Amino acid sequence: MKTLKDALENPGTLKTKKIPAVKAIDISVPKIKQVRATAKREEINRVAEDVRQYLAGIPSHMMDLVGRIREIQGASLEEWLIRSDELRKLEDEVLSHLNADKGPLLTAACQAYALAMVSTLPADKKAVVETIKGGGKSRLPGLIRAGVLEPTKEPKYDIVIKVYGDTYKIVGGREFAIHIAETLSEKAGKAAKAAYDQYHSSVAELKAQATITVVQLLARKPGKFFLKVPDLKEEDKFLPGGVLLAESDGKMIHVSEAVGHFSRVMGEIIKAEAFVSVDSLSQARVGLTKRLPEDAFRRIRIMHAILRRGLAAEFASQKPTAPVRPAEALAVEAFAVADMQSASVH
Repeated sequence: MKTLKDALENPGTLKTKKIPAVKAIDISVPKIKQVRATAKREEINRVAEDVRQYLAGIPSHMMDLVGRIREIQGASLEEWLIRSDELRKLEDEVLSHLNADKGPLLTAACQAYALAMVSTLPADKKAVVETIKGGGKSRLPGLIRAGVLEPTKEPKYDIVIKVYGDTYKIVGGREFAIHIAETLSEKAGKAAKAAYDQYHSSVAELKAQATITVVQLLARKPGKFFLKVPDLKEEDKFLPGGVLLAESDGKMIHVSEAVGHFSRVMGEIIKAEAFVSVDSLSQARVGLTKRLPEDAFRRIRIMHAILRRGLAAEFASQKPTAPVRPAEALAVEAFAVADMQSASVH
C-alpha cells in the first residue's frame, strides 16, 4: 500500500473522462403550402351537372346513333348512296365518344355503345361476328376493340358468353355484363337459326332444279345435277363442303350455284367459268392436254376434287332400290368409289 510520501513523490498521470459529442437535431418541419381551389363552387356545380346529364343521356343518344347506322347499312344501294354523308357523320359522332379521354365518361360511352350494338343486331351471323370482332364496311369498332369483350379460354370466375365456338369474358359491372350476355346470346341464336333456315331453303331450291341424277351424269346424260359435298378434316387441314348445282352437256361440267362452307372458293370457280370433263371424274388426278396458267389449273383441280368428294359420299350413302341400267352401272364402276382418298386433295 502506497504511503502519502510515495504518492507525493510519484503522482502518476491524471485520468480524464470522455464527454459524448452532442447529437444534431433531426426534426423535419414541413413547409406550409397554400393549395388553390380547383374552381369556384359555381363552376364545380356546373361541371358536375354536365357530367350527370352526360351519364343520363349517353345511353339513349348512342342507341339512336347506332340504330340509324344499322338502318342505313341494311338499306338498298340507292338509299345508301343518298344517305352516305349522314352515315359518315353518325359514325364520326359515335367515334368521338369512344375516343374520349379515359375515365368514367369513356366507360359510360363504351357501355352505352355495347348495349346499343347488341340491342340493334339483325338476325344475321355476319353482323354478329362483325359486332364482336369488327370489320366489314363499318368504321365502328367491334366490342373486343371497345374493351367490352375479351377472348378467354379460362372463364372460371367471370361472366362469359360463347358465340359460334369462341368464348368471351364481359368486362363491366355484373348487371351490365349479364345484360350483354343475355342479349347477345339471344341475337346470336336468332341469327344462327335464320342462317340455318336460309341454308336449307337454298338447298331445297337447288335440289328442285336438278334434272339428272349423279349416276346419269356419269353415264354422260346431259342435264343439271345436285350434289352434296361433306366437310372433310384431315389432321390440321379443313376442307369445306356444301351443296352445289352443276350442269353437264354429256362431256363437260360447270358449276352454276353453290352454298355452304365452300361458297367463297366455289364462287371464284363459278366466276371464272371453270369446267372439268365427265371422264376425268373416274381419275384420281385431273389431267389436261394443254398447259394452263397456275390460277386456272388450281381452280380446275379444286373443282375436280370437290366433285369427286361429293360423288364418293353420294354413292356411299345410296341404298339400292331399283336395278341400274347397264350403261349407268358401267359408269359407276368406272368412277372407282374405293379410290376416293384422292378426292380430298385441294
